[in-house]
Formats: sequence, C-alpha cells, structure tokens
Amino acid sequence: MFHMSRRIIWIALAGACGSSKPGPSTTPASSGPITHETVSEPTPDTPTAPSGEPAIPGSGNRCDMLPTGDLSIDGLLDDWKDKHLLARAGSPADGAMDVRCVWDGKAIAFAIDVKDDRLIRVKGGQEDHVTLALAAGGRPVSVDVYPGNSMAKPKIAKPARVEAADSLQPKGFSVEVLI
Repeated sequence: MFHMSRRIIWIALAGACGSSKPGPSTTPASSGPITHETVSEPTPDTPTAPSGEPAIPGSGNRCDMLPTGDLSIDGLLDDWKDKHLLARAGSPADGAMDVRCVWDGKAIAFAIDVKDDRLIRVKGGQEDHVTLALAAGGRPVSVDVYPGNSMAKPKIAKPARVEAADSLQPKGFSVEVLI
C-alpha cells in the first residue's frame, strides 16, 4: 500500500492563471491521476473582481478570479468551501490531495488538502510535506511546508513575501499559501 510519507507532493504551475488559453496539464508520474471539476457559467449574482469586472469561477486548470484579501492564510480550509476544485491527485485509499486556487491579478493563493491515514515526521527520513513551485515570468517561487504534529513543530521554507500556514485535519493536513 502506498503512503504519502513515501512521496513528496509537488505542484508546478507556470502561468496557468494568466493565460487566456487553457494549457496542457502535466503531473509528475508519481502523483497519480488528476481530475478536474466542471463548473457552471457565472450568474448575474457573481461577485466582482478588484478590477470591477465580474469575478469568474475557475474551470479546468484555472484559478477562481476572486479577491485574495478575503482569505485568511491560517492553514484552515473554512474560507475555501465555495471555491472550485482545480485538481485532484491520488486516491483516497492510498493518499490523495485536492488543490484549489484564487487569483486577483496581483496575488495568487492556494489551498491544498492532503488526505492521509497517518502523518509522518521523523528526523533524517522521508517526511510528509508539500512543495509548491510557481513560475510565471519572474523569478520562480518555491514553498516547502512540513506540517506540525505532536512529534514535530511545523517547518515552512518560503520567500519573505509569501504567506504560508498548515493545519492538521481529521484525515490528514492542509496547507494554504499566498504569493
């Protein structure tokens, strides 16, 4: 049986939110299949983006176009319930993750919900963690989050301009990142 402790979760996005054409979706071979959720067209009640244009929910490989300032980067996923699912990888029986994102033209935020039957944090061994790498025209940004538990404190490696937090969940852990 596969355990998330044996695998590093890696997400790489390159301009997925800024392009007008959906690009090909690629996944490292070890992370399993990715599925996309279908989203209905926006209604007249759709909120507006900071630019004054209608905020458009994401679809396929696109982030929701909503204000990132409405999010609290605390590792909890309560403020992501109404955001569409960008990608799903893995299987619930062996370890899985759901990825959501929001983009407002100035910042991008990600919520990653990792389903795992046990969280591994050990010294000198393979540990459960999330690595998020983003490159979109400027210097690439990389964030590594090792979630905290009763055995180890959280460890987050990130650039100064990035916010990141993790939280234990009933069946795994979650990570929020704002770039």
